[in-house]
Amino acid sequence: MDAAGNVSGSAEVHFPSDVVKMHIAVQCLVVERNTAWMSGTVTHYNDQTVPVGRVFVWQVQDNGEGQGAPPDRISNFVYWAQGNYAPDVCRWKPAMTTFPWDNGNVRILTRSRWATRPRTSSSRRRRSASAPRSSARSATRR
Repeated sequence: MDAAGNVSGSAEVHFPSDVVKMHIAVQCLVVERNTAWMSGTVTHYNDQTVPVGRVFVWQVQDNGEGQGAPPDRISNFVYWAQGNYAPDVCRWKPAMTTFPWDNGNVRILTRSRWATRPRTSSSRRRRSASAPRSSARSATRR
């Protein structure tokens, strides 16, 4: 996020249950304490069930680092089945069920923490979770 509040970035999603990979251009980020909502447009998906251009929204929770810290949490990657979300849908902080993410790590860095923590990028892996809501679809793979 730049000084004007503009967001740019990407998310690379790998479903461990199969070889499906999805790339999302992140266009929205909202951080509230240890929780972040993100949304963006699919730019590549090697499974024909989700078209390029579909907007997804998801939520993560950073529960700390080290031994004894509870697992970080992540929601399903959700999209609207009857159309498409606006790319900035995350600004409404939709209520989303989250699940323990025991094969990944969330690091939410605020400006005050940037100076004290190294800026590194790492691969994130998505874990399958529960069924989607009736008005939405989920990219969760089993």
